[in-house]
Amino acid sequence: MGLGKWKLVGLILGVWLALPLRVWADDKAPPAPTAPTTGPTTTPAGPTTGPAHNGADNPNRVLPPNADAQADAGKIIAEVYKDDINRLRSVEDRTALARKWLETGLQTANDSAGRYVMLNRSVEMAADAGDIATTIKALDAISQSYWIDDVGMYADAVIKAARKCKTPGQQRELIAYLWPIIDRAVAADRYEAADRICALTETTAQRTSDAALVRQAQGRWRDVREIQAADAQLTEVRSALRKDPDQPEANQKLGRFYCLVKGQWNVGLALLAKGSPSPEHAIALRELAAADEADAQVAIGDAWWELAQKEKGLSQRNLELHAAQWYREAAAAMTGLAKTKIQKRLADLAATGEPDRWTDILAFSGAPRAKLKGAAVANADNVVLGPDDASITSLADVVVPFEAQIIAKTDSTNIRINFAKGGVILNWEARIDELHCAAFASGKDASVKGKGKIVPNQWQTIILSVADDHADIFVNGELRGQIKENFKGLKGPLAVTNAAGSTVTLEFLRVARAE
Repeated sequence: MGLGKWKLVGLILGVWLALPLRVWADDKAPPAPTAPTTGPTTTPAGPTTGPAHNGADNPNRVLPPNADAQADAGKIIAEVYKDDINRLRSVEDRTALARKWLETGLQTANDSAGRYVMLNRSVEMAADAGDIATTIKALDAISQSYWIDDVGMYADAVIKAARKCKTPGQQRELIAYLWPIIDRAVAADRYEAADRICALTETTAQRTSDAALVRQAQGRWRDVREIQAADAQLTEVRSALRKDPDQPEANQKLGRFYCLVKGQWNVGLALLAKGSPSPEHAIALRELAAADEADAQVAIGDAWWELAQKEKGLSQRNLELHAAQWYREAAAAMTGLAKTKIQKRLADLAATGEPDRWTDILAFSGAPRAKLKGAAVANADNVVLGPDDASITSLADVVVPFEAQIIAKTDSTNIRINFAKGGVILNWEARIDELHCAAFASGKDASVKGKGKIVPNQWQTIILSVADDHADIFVNGELRGQIKENFKGLKGPLAVTNAAGSTVTLEFLRVARAE
């Protein structure tokens, strides 16, 4: 393509940058969602295998700027970034510009229109480049600040980004982000959007050739359709509650739907408590009375667990998942046979391979799941390691086969991931280009030349997938290395550390049982 054509591309992009963006068709902002008021602090609304998207929980969001303000901001952005736009040649160029717009947008505090347009341009550019991590970060920032059709924006953006995800690593990374978007759509009763994302998840899983991942995607899609079908049967129930909010039978039916079918306990529990006499009504009353003592927490978990054994399918699983949250809340204080029982039930639940299989190691609410050492600081939304030696380590052993997903950045060198007798180092200070690896079972060197370098001060999505006979290391969707050794049955804590004076920031660290 000649220089004249590139100037034309720059002109077209400049016009595009000046266009106003989509906002709510209705000029009234939607009502703020009700926050959970009871139960364990980590009660899930559904499977959460990707980074949490919690903009909907911010009651201080504002309406997007009007079209004129957006257009003015777009013109300024087109002028300021004219050279960057004219230099766009490759996926790498688009990724770099998307990340630049994201960082600038996040730092723009007193210019609502500039922030809104900048973040939206970051979404568009990142999705066009297939940079799913930047796409989601920019969407999260928009959703946190503005009243928008966030479900629609997430769906449109990830579907666009998916077209550029060609490698198994990129596809796994994409799927990790799709789970919570499905949850968000279902929670908002946006079943059409949830169906679109479920279709994308299954298609992407098929491309990875991972049979377990395909089964999980198909199972989640079945769940969504079951929830949608059950919701469609509640028209008369909702009508009855509009006439009489205290009608016991209607409260019971709607409460069962939200808790047992949809998994939204923060909505359904109060309805069950107002419902007609039943086992779930009695347990809901106990839970709402609040339980601070470990024994009482376990008793509530036991009651839900025992009720689950009388149900099937989605209802049984949601009851068991809710019971599991109470068990985790109480686990640290329990001893002896009671603790063994809790551990056995949690292990049985994890062994099913259901979407709940993920453990968020950075979740410091509820029962601790990690310990910090040295110069490690836990903030509201990240953990910072360094510059002095520091680490974050899972309290529970991780057992092969497993998959770990990490989003982190370093200011210089050394993002280190350690497991059993081995580990992986990115930006190793001794040889920056080398992916420095030690096999997990033997500690033998398994390094890969030319595959260890990452760009400082940029977020990296790292996936460590460990099977019985090999381990794959992906960075931003690229397979960087593979360690071949017998890992069957190997277990131990998983840790992330810094070294050599580096400062490592972790935004996301989760571990899942693999099949």
